[in-house]
Amino acid sequence: MPGMTQVSESAELFVRGGDPTETITLLDQASLFNPYTFESGFGGLFSNVNTAVIRDLYFTSGGFSAKYGNALSGVLDMTTKDEPPIFRTAVGVSLANASLTSEIPLGDGRSGLNINVRKTMTYLLFLINGGLERFTRLPESHDASVGWTWRYSGTGKIKLFVSTSGDQNGVFLEQPGYQDEYTGASSSAFVNTQHTEVFGGNVVVKTSLSYSGSTNNQNVGAVAIQRTDKAWKGRSDAEIQVSSRWKLNTGLEVEQRTTAYIGTLPAQSWNAQAQAQAAKVAIDAQFVGTRFGGYVEAETAELFGITQLSAVGGVRFDAVPALSMQWLDPRASIGWQINERSSLKLGWGIFHQNPDPRLFARRNEIQSGSQQSASYAPLKPMQAQHVILSYDYTVSDNMNIRIEAFNKDYSQLPLQTSLVGASQYTSTGYGYARGVDMIAKGGFPEWKLSGLVSYGFIDTKRYWLDFERLAPSPYDITHNLTVIAKYDISPEFQVGLSYRAATGRPFTPVESALYHASENVFEPLYGEKNSARLPHYHRLDLRLTYLTQVFERFLVMYMEGLNILGIENMFGYTYSRDYAEKIPMTSFFGRRTVVVGFQVTL
Repeated sequence: MPGMTQVSESAELFVRGGDPTETITLLDQASLFNPYTFESGFGGLFSNVNTAVIRDLYFTSGGFSAKYGNALSGVLDMTTKDEPPIFRTAVGVSLANASLTSEIPLGDGRSGLNINVRKTMTYLLFLINGGLERFTRLPESHDASVGWTWRYSGTGKIKLFVSTSGDQNGVFLEQPGYQDEYTGASSSAFVNTQHTEVFGGNVVVKTSLSYSGSTNNQNVGAVAIQRTDKAWKGRSDAEIQVSSRWKLNTGLEVEQRTTAYIGTLPAQSWNAQAQAQAAKVAIDAQFVGTRFGGYVEAETAELFGITQLSAVGGVRFDAVPALSMQWLDPRASIGWQINERSSLKLGWGIFHQNPDPRLFARRNEIQSGSQQSASYAPLKPMQAQHVILSYDYTVSDNMNIRIEAFNKDYSQLPLQTSLVGASQYTSTGYGYARGVDMIAKGGFPEWKLSGLVSYGFIDTKRYWLDFERLAPSPYDITHNLTVIAKYDISPEFQVGLSYRAATGRPFTPVESALYHASENVFEPLYGEKNSARLPHYHRLDLRLTYLTQVFERFLVMYMEGLNILGIENMFGYTYSRDYAEKIPMTSFFGRRTVVVGFQVTL
């Protein structure tokens, strides 16, 4: 999608140079803070949200309305399926996983269940494609969900959605001068109930109450961290059709989140060996906070009575009392329908977000020789100002082109400083992101060909966290190109391809090393922050699909070739013991991989 940055092969959303935590993921109004499996220091590899449960989704890479808060970069807003019209069960099996999907109408057809179970087992996948020797514990995961919908009247319905997931993995990692084992495991649970009702024919009210919780354990050498995240959220949104030209949107939300980090870290990052027992420091940090938010927004299809002009304007207010934070975000956009085929849209807005909860770890303040009660680090909410100009052109009934230019100015970013000998942060960081995204989407029915071509250019720099100057963001991927195509060979056979190319990610190079004789270890001495780049990223995937019927049951068989060209894309470097030699680190799932499978509808 335009605005997405190809940083790695993870499932995380890197939007226009922003950190993944700067994009919120919503499911039926509820927040999902950790929707990933196989998490590591390089992000979560896959999503634990099964696409089989999703009815539709809305994604925006900036300039979004006042409806969405506490996000600097983007929004992924998903809606689960409603009650199924007919009974259907599908079973899928591949080299990597097995799945069961059931859609079950209940009673008189006004209610029903959507059940999904999935289990990932990678032994056959790595046995056939290679790579078993890299793992100490093969990656395994599971997820399950149940969605129940009851349409109790012609205008009202209640939805209940429950899901759970878990994963574990272990792999050998090359560290400077030695090999270490990384192990990871995570689990999550999610419950959401949503009520929708239409009042008076022109007022739609949606209200949800949700709970989400997750636990993630990561261990490698002297690093042993357990992160727990729990959140309760209540939200209510109303859409009021005031007239044929005007609509009013308003809503309230309250969200309580508890995040804790417990474990050990190496006292010096350059000496993380497990046997360095004396060099460990204990971590016991917790953040508990409640955020209150509300917004009001007006939409018109005819601004000033001009049918070619449309506009949206609104404001939202958020407050986190525990952090003494509150902010007001005005946002607006105006659209011009130039003619039947082309339109122009200009959007502007202010966006705020809490910094990462890890930065709010309680610390003891020492004043005049006496120890005071612990308090949260005094940080301000991060701020971004978006300006977006987009142009849409309809080439034909089957082809559309969009070009979008954007500029984001960051302020009040957390910046590391030194305070009483301890690492602390202030809100004096800043940065920017600017660029252009383009997408051509559609097809040529006469050639039985469809797909899209997406290109993005971005220039983004930040002065934040441990940066010593304004430097390229870790997600400053200058060029991003995606080509997706599907060709119908026949009514039964389809072939598809996905090609991605991107500029290499910035990284901080090691220029020399200092030897510590007492510990018999080398300390790397780094160059300027993010002053070097990894090689360019290239990947081509192919998929052949065959659709048929067996005993009046629909059968889909497929074969996928992932990274079919066998390009060794890197996501970082490790080093020899004295840091004189760079050693590429490649993705565990990035080698050429063949997957075969089928799905049958019972």
